[in-house]
Amino acid sequence: DITAKEIEPILVSSDPNFRPTDIEIGGDGALYVSDWCNVLIGHMQHNMRDPNRDAAHGRIYRVSYPGRPLMPAVKMKGKPIAQVCENLFSTANSVRYRARLELSGRKTEDVVTQVGAFAKTLDVNKVSLKRDEAQALLECLWVFEEHRVADEALLKRVLEADEQKIRAAAIRTLGHWGEKVPGWQKLLVAGSRDKSPLVRAEAVKAAVSFERLAAAEAVFEAATRPTDAELNAVLNFARSELAVDKIVQEAVSSGKPLSRAAQAYVLRNASVPDLLKLKPTEAVHEAILSRPNVPAASLRKSLVALAAIRKTAPTGLLLDLLEERDGNKSTGLATIGSLLASQPKKDLATVAGRIEKLAVSAKNDAIRRLALVAWITADGNGDDALLAASTSKARLRDFLDAVPAIANTKLRSQLYEKVQPLTVDLPSALKAEQSGSALEQQGIKVDYFFPSAGNVAIETLAAMTPKASGVVPAIIKNVPQKKQNDKFALRFTGSIHIPKSGRYVFFANSDDGSRIYVGKKLVVNNDGLHGMVEKSGAINLPAGAHPLVVTYFDNGGSDGLRINWRGPGFGKRPIPTTSLSVGGGETLHDVAIGALASISGHDARKVADLAALIKAGRNRPAAIRALRGVPVKNWPATEIGPVVDNMVGYLSGMPASFRTGPAATDAMALARALSTRLKPDQAKALNLRLKNLNVRVIAIGTVPHRMIFDKERIAVQAGKPVEFRFTNTDNMPHNFAIGLPGSLEELGLLAEKTARDPDAMARHYIPKSDKVMLGSRLLQTGQTQALSFKAPTMPGVYPYVCTYPGHWRRMYGTLYVVANLAEYQANPGSYLAQAKLPIRDELLKFSTRGREWKLSELASAVQPLPEGRAFMVGKQLFKVANCVACHKLNNEGRVFGPDLAKLGSVDKKKHTPQYILESILNPSKDIDKKFQSQVFALDSGKVVTGMVVKETPDTVEIVIDPLAKGRPTVIKKSSIDDRAASKTSIMPLGLLNKLSREEILDLIAYVYARGDKSNPLFMHEHAEKK
Repeated sequence: DITAKEIEPILVSSDPNFRPTDIEIGGDGALYVSDWCNVLIGHMQHNMRDPNRDAAHGRIYRVSYPGRPLMPAVKMKGKPIAQVCENLFSTANSVRYRARLELSGRKTEDVVTQVGAFAKTLDVNKVSLKRDEAQALLECLWVFEEHRVADEALLKRVLEADEQKIRAAAIRTLGHWGEKVPGWQKLLVAGSRDKSPLVRAEAVKAAVSFERLAAAEAVFEAATRPTDAELNAVLNFARSELAVDKIVQEAVSSGKPLSRAAQAYVLRNASVPDLLKLKPTEAVHEAILSRPNVPAASLRKSLVALAAIRKTAPTGLLLDLLEERDGNKSTGLATIGSLLASQPKKDLATVAGRIEKLAVSAKNDAIRRLALVAWITADGNGDDALLAASTSKARLRDFLDAVPAIANTKLRSQLYEKVQPLTVDLPSALKAEQSGSALEQQGIKVDYFFPSAGNVAIETLAAMTPKASGVVPAIIKNVPQKKQNDKFALRFTGSIHIPKSGRYVFFANSDDGSRIYVGKKLVVNNDGLHGMVEKSGAINLPAGAHPLVVTYFDNGGSDGLRINWRGPGFGKRPIPTTSLSVGGGETLHDVAIGALASISGHDARKVADLAALIKAGRNRPAAIRALRGVPVKNWPATEIGPVVDNMVGYLSGMPASFRTGPAATDAMALARALSTRLKPDQAKALNLRLKNLNVRVIAIGTVPHRMIFDKERIAVQAGKPVEFRFTNTDNMPHNFAIGLPGSLEELGLLAEKTARDPDAMARHYIPKSDKVMLGSRLLQTGQTQALSFKAPTMPGVYPYVCTYPGHWRRMYGTLYVVANLAEYQANPGSYLAQAKLPIRDELLKFSTRGREWKLSELASAVQPLPEGRAFMVGKQLFKVANCVACHKLNNEGRVFGPDLAKLGSVDKKKHTPQYILESILNPSKDIDKKFQSQVFALDSGKVVTGMVVKETPDTVEIVIDPLAKGRPTVIKKSSIDDRAASKTSIMPLGLLNKLSREEILDLIAYVYARGDKSNPLFMHEHAEKK
């Protein structure tokens, strides 16, 4: 759009037939305006004989400045050439133009002789207000051009002018004359080297009039000097017209010698194969090391050669190049960075400090990840790199992004133990993240606001209530939710899927204001009242999903909104629907799952770990995507059925509009792939269920050795039918029952009371009670049962439980029957807070396995610790809670902390359930001096904390993080500035956060009993099994 502001008019008329058509400055200095003065406005659509055409009338207005005399008209016609030439000094362009017109009509031989003689009297650098000899000399050149006479000597004189516009005009004449000027090449190259970009641009345009390599020299020279947007446009035009790149390729292939400018152009623009054909100079090696997608062998060869030329070590040179390019928009960073990890370990060790610094503080995302790859490769285990990454979420993402880039598959395989825990929990120093989106739909959510505010900052719209909302396929102004055309605002919210790590540019073109946020960063701020204006912003993004918010408002009048982006491998274009989704952004757990998927081997364990996430409803899209990468033939048979059931349940729980999204597509593909391992009748039934997903399927299973369901919370729509697919993968029998609110304890006690009744086995230990709403068979290990259930019409909190004798106190969960399942799934916490569904079962108030437990919530339960605890569960939890990382019990674990088999042997006060519980919840309250960490301040400025495992006269060996399971870090005593005992235990906080109340009691019982199965705390369990 073109906008203009009216100023005081020069000429106005009230005549409706006023048709101004042209303006000119006359020879007298006045402004002349032609007026067609005709009823017909159109141009030539009426026949010339049309009677409405007035061929006799028209007007010409002369506008002059009041009180200023007009210029006298200069008479030139018939005057001598020498006299006409004097008019070339006129300050009025129209007078000089008339003089050239007059001379163009004279005989060529006379003009060449006399104008040439006149030109010789001029000094190109003699310029004054009344007599500009440079301009007059240029006018002489144009006179020669109009007579088609090329005068190289005159051209050279004009090119010596100080004024850049004079030189630029002369170069343009050179282009017109072409090869009529014998020395054109030298003049053209000189113009392309000119200090003025205007002259260089004219030289490049003039080069198009010539041919081949000689003409391309002008392009080479200009391209290797500073450019701007206009000069770049001219260069691109000349490259295309002259086929410069083809000319260069032919010259390189034929071995023709190239000028220095041509070489510089080649180094900057030639393909890698062409570079490799050049003489291997320092500049050539530098160019190769700056290009993307160079073969590894060629990269290594250039690196070694350049290091030899500069007389330095290749590894050090590589770091020099990375440090030099950090923060710049350099290409080829990933290419040379890939060399870093392939350097010999001994060489990497000599520059370990520089690598570590780049890994944690480089400005460029790619450099940080590549430095991490080198760090992990040099270290051989990744312990120190993970420890450094655990201090912030951004660094942890870099670490996880680095894992797939580790070329050594054996080393990458060793990282499984470090990456897998991050799919569930983050390091204790970092704030927990949500478990990821369960549903994902293509498109983006839009909120419509009316009336609009004065800006569309996120904070402004957050304080407003939308009038309408919905999901739309694209970020556009005309959405169905918009009801007014003025004074409205829109907010688009969702995720944008980044296909490839790199630098992305976002564009917002709007009338009035708009903003683009990616993650938490404001990338484009085009806010305010204005017409159609485009603004852009760039951001470096790793591959994956990122939160996206686009805001827009229109205050009235004209309006418009256009959102575009540009990234690696594609130009400016609208953001497609396939790159947008609704359902939450990518979490660090999702990134960890992606890293886990890149680790080869571990197929059986990988399936079990990722299947556990799916069963728990955590990070399903990422887990399903990762599982698709595991060959079906390598799946453990015990996991296939439960995962298939979960896929069907996941898909049936989606709204129909979500089932075309990438998450649903992956789930469908995984289920169909696994069907090849099912029995024919089961596979057939599965495919039928996939075709008919009207009835929601909920998969519920068990967790081996822990006596818990794999889901602790389920939500269903009130009054709607569902199908429970109950699968038992534990090593003991279990059933599944749903009871009325408040009946959990009553049903559990009744089940135990009637466990020895003659019909107990026949009714599968489901108690006889009208409070039982649904009951399954007693399933043995590996068995599955489908249970049809119509949810109650009354919303509420219902318990589900295993009523097999001795199980109900720890094997239960919460069934939320809700009035609006879609609203619950969008935000469970917010929905439950508003719905205020009462929890009538006391145990359900403490059923969560993802809470931050407090001493006050558990203290009464361990004073005293009740009998009937589960020994095998406690033993398994000793591993699950990672107690084995530091403590040894029953010949399992490591000795980084007190020997639990001797707990209380010296100080009996420590051998109480209360002390054990408090020590786990607050490990820093009472630290055994033998296992107290030490804080070391090093002369390098680093501060290192860890437990001393060995000390010699020269070194100290410490374990920084026992959970990382790495080798000790060796510190030279000569590098220690200060050393002090730490007041913080090496044992991390939050070890109980992923356990339920009953599981915590089982774990404390196991530790209190010192791992003794015959302890009275477990007697009830033994008696039941007898």
